Amino acid sequence: MASTHIDILARLLPPVAYDSRGPALAAELAAMAALLDDGLDLGGVLDGELDPRGTYALLDEFEQTYGLPDACAEVDGQTIADRRLALVTRITARGSQQPAYYEALAEALGYPGTRVYEYTPWTCTDTCAEPVASADWRFVWAMQMPQSERVTYFTAGSPCIEPLANWSSIESITCVVNRLKPAHTTCFFDFGV
Repeated sequence: MASTHIDILARLLPPVAYDSRGPALAAELAAMAALLDDGLDLGGVLDGELDPRGTYALLDEFEQTYGLPDACAEVDGQTIADRRLALVTRITARGSQQPAYYEALAEALGYPGTRVYEYTPWTCTDTCAEPVASADWRFVWAMQMPQSERVTYFTAGSPCIEPLANWSSIESITCVVNRLKPAHTTCFFDFGV
């Protein structure tokens, strides 16, 4: 038979001439044993909380540690499952400096067909069709995205108070790419391909 916390605490008392089963001492031992039981139960719960895929009680602490919620993401109406998915994605994301990584990222954000173009300094061996760029352009690259219906333009039927073009719906991809790109580089976004 397994010992309970109250039995263990009673055995830890020093041997003296008082009754370890007296009402006052028994109440004190029961209160301490209840705290130990709660701590043991909490330890079992926290063991499961260490996995971000199923965390609930530690979700806020995980998000704070990993810089979530992301400034680039919509957080209104996020469920616990959405928050866990964002957390696991942040933890497991590997990142890259390769063009294929940014092309896949753009596709995941709803911009299929995106291509990355890396600028290189112009040399005398380049063709005349190549853009003339100085050595500083080796740190510049562009994401060329197919024309997106996300960009809305002023038309003859638009009210006079509307802007000539509204780019606000593409802010998420520019925010994400600028956060993930190498810090020493500059990325241009071309939505007119």
